[in-house]
Amino acid sequence: GAGAGGNDANTKLLLHMDGTGSTFTDDSDTPHTPTAQGGATQTSTPANTNLSDGVNVASFDGTDDYLSIPDSSDWDFGTGDFTIDFWVRLNTFTPVLQRLISQTDTCTSYSIVSFSNSNGATYQAHNGTTTFELNEGGVSGWSINTWYHIALVRSENTLFLFLDGYSQTWTLENTLISGNTMPDFGYALEVGRRNYSPDPDHFYG
Repeated sequence: GAGAGGNDANTKLLLHMDGTGSTFTDDSDTPHTPTAQGGATQTSTPANTNLSDGVNVASFDGTDDYLSIPDSSDWDFGTGDFTIDFWVRLNTFTPVLQRLISQTDTCTSYSIVSFSNSNGATYQAHNGTTTFELNEGGVSGWSINTWYHIALVRSENTLFLFLDGYSQTWTLENTLISGNTMPDFGYALEVGRRNYSPDPDHFYG
């Protein structure tokens, strides 16, 4: 019905982490082709999870595992509203930064959702002119081996980040995005890594 969630024409990438072995399937109506790098693979959904939309999860070893999806105009958000959301389970609070979703290869044009062992969930973006950052401020309330739902939302002129459905109060923020355009970054979209030479940051979980 109207306002219901799920897979529709506005869904541009939908990874339930289903497929076979290292082959991952995009279940959106206009599917893209994720490519597993390193040893990224699927494992059966653990019994202690509340995930029910598929039979698998993606596993990343924190060293060289990630998924790469070719650049697409589907995630050129411009000045429009958007949502990026996912479930995540951390195996460790180290290293300092673990990159969850990113589209970047420079210091002046990037969009990154991360977990920091000092700042918790974070979002950073730079459109070539302005930096936007949402910084939770700590790992209080976070635990390893626990599933969390994270949603990053642009609604008109403001950025929000939700943890398990609750909007966070940020200690460091530039969330007002009025009039600002998120550019066509022109790089592959990566899940589990930030492509930054010479020291990319990987996710372990």
